[in-house]
Amino acid sequence: MNKDEEVYNDQLRRLVTYVEYQYANLLRGVPDSYFWEGRIPWGDIPEFKSMKDNNGKELEEVNEVPGLEFPLEPWTKTLTDAGDTYYWNTETNQTTWKTPV
Repeated sequence: MNKDEEVYNDQLRRLVTYVEYQYANLLRGVPDSYFWEGRIPWGDIPEFKSMKDNNGKELEEVNEVPGLEFPLEPWTKTLTDAGDTYYWNTETNQTTWKTPV
């Protein structure tokens, strides 16, 4: 996002807030023993609903945000322990490797 002209200020603020929270969490909120054991209580990812463009106009859908892709609800984008992306339906508990439509 460093030189991306399409990035919205609102999007950047939310991401910066998330990164700053995680940084403070690691420095002051997690005991050293938890850190070295990998037991880090990560904070929630940023919410990208009700975002505004750089002119203050509210975006109607999250998918209008450059660089962000979200499947339709009730699907959630999730990662395996190895970091591979899959999709989970929060209502049916179904999972799939392909982006749901």
